[in-house]
Amino acid sequence: MKKITGYFFKKPLVLEDKKPFEIELQIDALYDGKEPVIKSNQQILREIGKKYDYSVDSLHSFFIISEISDID
Repeated sequence: MKKITGYFFKKPLVLEDKKPFEIELQIDALYDGKEPVIKSNQQILREIGKKYDYSVDSLHSFFIISEISDID
């Protein structure tokens, strides 16, 4: 399991309107080179949408990850 923290943006992209996020994903293969990066990005956006009550369509595909850590 991974804990991911960073910032996300709603559409349209306005860099001054960044919103912090902290999510947990039940996955160990995040950005491991075996899966396409876009698949990992989509998983993160879906989880942000679920946790913070946004539709994925309202979120910009650009986000900033400040930390990825393992959770026991």
